Amino acid sequence: LSVMVALALVEACRGQVLLVTDGKPSADIVVETNALASVKLAAQDLQEHIEKMSGTKMEITNAPQDKFKFHVYVGQSEFTKKLGIRVDDLKPEGFKIIAKDNYLVLVGRDEEQPKPPFGPGPAELKKWQEFAGEAYSMPPFGWVFNDKLGISPHDATATFYATSELLEQLGVRWYNPYEDGTVIPEKKTVAVAEQSFKKEPVFPVRHTTYYGAMRTDAEGVLWFKRLKYGCSYGIMIGHTTGEVLGWGSPEQMKAHPEYFAVVNGKTLTVPRLADASFRKSCLNFLDKTLEVYPYFKVVNMAPTDGFAGIDDRDAGKWLRRERGTRDWASDYVWDFWLYIAKEMKRMHPDLYLRCNSYTPYGEPPSGVNSLPDNVVVCIAQNTATAFLDQEGHEQLRKKWISMLSSKKLFIYDYYLFYRNDQFPRYPVFFTKHLQEDMQALAGVGEGKFVETSP
Repeated sequence: LSVMVALALVEACRGQVLLVTDGKPSADIVVETNALASVKLAAQDLQEHIEKMSGTKMEITNAPQDKFKFHVYVGQSEFTKKLGIRVDDLKPEGFKIIAKDNYLVLVGRDEEQPKPPFGPGPAELKKWQEFAGEAYSMPPFGWVFNDKLGISPHDATATFYATSELLEQLGVRWYNPYEDGTVIPEKKTVAVAEQSFKKEPVFPVRHTTYYGAMRTDAEGVLWFKRLKYGCSYGIMIGHTTGEVLGWGSPEQMKAHPEYFAVVNGKTLTVPRLADASFRKSCLNFLDKTLEVYPYFKVVNMAPTDGFAGIDDRDAGKWLRRERGTRDWASDYVWDFWLYIAKEMKRMHPDLYLRCNSYTPYGEPPSGVNSLPDNVVVCIAQNTATAFLDQEGHEQLRKKWISMLSSKKLFIYDYYLFYRNDQFPRYPVFFTKHLQEDMQALAGVGEGKFVETSP
């Protein structure tokens, strides 16, 4: 009877690559010795899920072992090259799953950011300030590196996506982060169908952040990675003028009081965007940041969050309170941005400047019909409530698209944005609306930055 069962299993799995057969490993997992950290993570994730599925732990090795009939190659290696499997025909973050004969290949176009040279803490901050020449705060999101995983959550981890895609084929589901949100079917025999599968991102930007938790929450970051969150190129985000101001540090306020806006006679931690020395310092900050993070393709120099007012010396010329909450600072902010974009074009002609559509500069500036070709626009929105004014939402996108010479539109979205212990302000089941929003963005946008609470 056991022989008959074995023969039946062999027949059922013909044309498939066997990973586990009747509770015993049928294949090893082959990873190049010097593979990227995310590729090694992909191999470990595959190993762990197959073990939970079948009770069998597959071996991870650097070369195929003769004792196994089948081999799983994770990431590029000399062995995938011999099989003639390429990744240069893929878009950034694209991946392939090739299952044929006695092998399974999981491979993609990966790109990892190097670990930031300046870490957290006062001593590291001092090093950065000495390097930059001013009492700046750290560049925004330079600290987003998960030491436990050895990757930045924003890395292009395409081989990891391939592994996740395969596990989904095998029935695994990640409905929520952490163990209680994962569904793994039980299988004593794990077989992968013969295939030549390729997938590439519709949007190069699928960028998420949930504050400092990304540095420490390894499992949370892995959950996003299993859902294929990432970014095809380096993008600086944040309210960068705050870093130039040192977020109001005593050192920077004393050294450069001219950088800070005076509103109603009171000095605020808000930039005076019209000040020539402040503008020069912003360009220096970008220069020094690019020396540290040369992989950035899109940089920004955004007003501080909660932009509280225009300097008393500039208000007569630039303040537009009569235009309402989404427009009173647009002309002022864009005069600053157009200057930065012009200087950046001279200094870094291949880079883009990301400018925001964000209260109180959510509307386009007056008197400007076309934006420079090195300017991209990022609209801040909350999809969960955007449907309350869908027409206005769509009209705002059209306005910016008509002005963009670069044709690069981004969305900064707040999914499930609950602060601290507040109760949800809207239903969490709005996936149909999310889908419609993404479909509307296809072909006209680069994708989304998604901000959530930890």
